Amino acid sequence: MKRLVQITLIGILITACGEDPKEDIDHGQPESYVTVVPPANELRKGIKMLEDSIMRMSQNPNIIRKQLPNLTRQALIEKALLLYRSYPNDKDAASCLDKVHMSYSSMNAYDVAVKYADTLIEKYPKYQHRARVIESAASHYDYFVKPWDGEKVESYYKLLLKDYPNLTEEKKSDVQFRLDNMDLTLEELMEKQ
Repeated sequence: MKRLVQITLIGILITACGEDPKEDIDHGQPESYVTVVPPANELRKGIKMLEDSIMRMSQNPNIIRKQLPNLTRQALIEKALLLYRSYPNDKDAASCLDKVHMSYSSMNAYDVAVKYADTLIEKYPKYQHRARVIESAASHYDYFVKPWDGEKVESYYKLLLKDYPNLTEEKKSDVQFRLDNMDLTLEELMEKQ
């Protein structure tokens, strides 16, 4: 019996002092992969090339309208997000978020589009096209995102009026009309107008 206990203890010690099991199954593969992020200027060039491709495809009647442009849009989204995430203080970081927002909008992925609009509005208050992004987010939340979030809609329309007092009178009137009729559905709004 003593001999069995000694053999068991020796076996435990050998196992405990042995090599790390990860090294045995590693087979020379690195434990993690590192993504090398190109410089911002290279990313900008790639983004421009993808935008040009999308523009050309949208003008060509022989191109499959849905699938091919969406694949190219997805590549644009990934490259724009890489620039934004890798270089958040870059002069084009906000513009990249806008491209992502607009790309998802054009693909009718409004739930995703508004998340990038929200980020853009929050992180880049001086973005030159911010008014358009606020209006876009408000209308997406109002008409496309389910379930409907009246507080989000109202907050964005109020932000638009507060931050951009120089909107055209027609735009101010439209926004105020919506704020005054937050209890109405889209169909009821159209009827009332």
